Amino acid sequence: MIPYEPSGRSVMFDIYATRCVIEGYNSTDGAKAFRHIARLTADAEGNCSQIELNAAEGVYDLLIWCDHTDINQPYRDLHYNTDNLHTVTVMPDDYTGNITSKFASCTSVNNVMLNCARTTTEEAYLNSPLARYRIISTDVEAYARMTELHPDKYPSIEELTVEVHYEFFIISSFNVATYRPNDSATGISYTFHPCPAEGSVITSTVMLGGDMIFASDSDSSVTLTIEIKDKSGQIISRASGLKIAYRQGYETTVTGNFLTLGVAAGGINIDTSWREDIIIHF
Repeated sequence: MIPYEPSGRSVMFDIYATRCVIEGYNSTDGAKAFRHIARLTADAEGNCSQIELNAAEGVYDLLIWCDHTDINQPYRDLHYNTDNLHTVTVMPDDYTGNITSKFASCTSVNNVMLNCARTTTEEAYLNSPLARYRIISTDVEAYARMTELHPDKYPSIEELTVEVHYEFFIISSFNVATYRPNDSATGISYTFHPCPAEGSVITSTVMLGGDMIFASDSDSSVTLTIEIKDKSGQIISRASGLKIAYRQGYETTVTGNFLTLGVAAGGINIDTSWREDIIIHF
């Protein structure tokens, strides 16, 4: 595992907006009292601006969720359905493996007293309910030689498409109030276009897939099938039964000869050596 530091921040700010969804529930009976959505801005230190809530006087339990949305539609859900913060869900019919924009964080704050006679200020510290994994192919040079020898059979990497299928189920819903997953779904997959694993150009390695998924604070795993296809849909390489361990707040990196799997020698390595000194602070 390696520390996670989001890349492409300037691109993120050009394409995506950061928003915050807040739901307030009466502390006495749990009835939903209000819902507030705000677009967030941050100062030079990364601290978000204050959010003003206008609600009737009372004592509330607050659920807070922050994520990224389309900059042109900042109040509309993009990766997660946030209609109810007790069940924030992924969107299986429009699922994407895009990593950076799927970052999200949340928290709950109980017994917040709002008094109409004075201004009440509360600080909320958010944590991410997500785990991250990356799939890295280390056989770019070997595949390039295959392309030179058989260009009709092995197109350039830039022309390839990767389909990643979750074989069984993944966690599909998260409860902000309990800070725990509360549902799962099957039949989820996404398409990924190969991109540089590090830096701005493809060199000896290439990233073939990756995702951010809901997780708990205990060890768990997902099983994947990876299919690498050309423009016509012909399978160039396929790996199934790939079990990836994950944990909330950590990144798992899977490396192997995925491009030449079944043609060239070499195995697959999954880095799950979780240690406290490499915990990822999203």
